[in-house]
Amino acid sequence: MIDKGEITLFKEIFDYYDITPIINHLRTNHATLTGYINNVTRIRVGKIISIAEYFDVDEKKMINLVYNQLLADRKTKKARNK
Repeated sequence: MIDKGEITLFKEIFDYYDITPIINHLRTNHATLTGYINNVTRIRVGKIISIAEYFDVDEKKMINLVYNQLLADRKTKKARNK
């Protein structure tokens, strides 16, 4: 789904895939990963790369998903502030 372009934002991954195996892969907890999903500015590049490895997708594609979400979140924030 990620490679096919059906998923365009980082948070959309978790609409289709269970979060628990990813938590285990990252060796983190639910609250931390949820924090990354809700605020992508908090996630480090190493974690993004690790998630890309978990899904066996190109690292740049995963970084682009995070970037797309960052842009979408900014648009949402600007719309709320008007």
